[in-house]
Amino acid sequence: MMAALRRTRSGSSPSGGADNHRSPTAYGRPRTDRHAQGESFGTTIGPIVAHAQQGHNMLTRARRIGRISVERARWLYYRAVLTRAHPSARIKGPLSVRNEGTITLGQGAILDSTRAWPIILDAVQGAAIEIGRDAYINRGCVIAGREHITIGRGAAIAEQCIIYDTDWHPLPDAPDHARIPTAPVVIGAGAWIGARCIILKGVTIGECAVVGAGSVVTKDVPPRVIAAGNPLRILRGFSLEKIKT
Repeated sequence: MMAALRRTRSGSSPSGGADNHRSPTAYGRPRTDRHAQGESFGTTIGPIVAHAQQGHNMLTRARRIGRISVERARWLYYRAVLTRAHPSARIKGPLSVRNEGTITLGQGAILDSTRAWPIILDAVQGAAIEIGRDAYINRGCVIAGREHITIGRGAAIAEQCIIYDTDWHPLPDAPDHARIPTAPVVIGAGAWIGARCIILKGVTIGECAVVGAGSVVTKDVPPRVIAAGNPLRILRGFSLEKIKT
């Protein structure tokens, strides 16, 4: 099992074959005591990449060897890829990860990924993705950015949502030196994002807000409201006290 992890970090695929498309550092940083303890590094040594199929191959090998549980094998594999992951966080299936910045997974957070619909985490060019305590991310979600994406404590993201903090490229008629529009995204504590929502750059979704399935979110959503649609509309507010009673 650990031999498979060492091959992964040295640039070979977990299935045992050489991967000619990745640099020697493509699958992880050199292991150190600081990294083993989950400390965040300020910079990375090249991009850190993990593909869902590679994760699945390694878990299959671990099951065949029988010396380590599938859950433990998955945890070891992705802990080498994520910048910091709390020991109580749960990764339920293979992920697809590119980490050129920082990706952190908080206490009790759950990534409910599957082989068919893996969760994609893509932090490029020094970007930060923070998944807070007790947050839940369902299968097929894409969380990708160039600057900063924050998912607050206890937030729930339903399946196949897309969260971008950037336009990724300038308009076709923009000059060559044009800056790619980018702005942080914040999803507040306890927010609930329905299936197949698209959340775009510069958006802040307030605490305990509910965003209906299929919505396209291009503007801020206040706390404790229900919003839905394309374009998004605020439908009504609600009181947490009434829900508790």
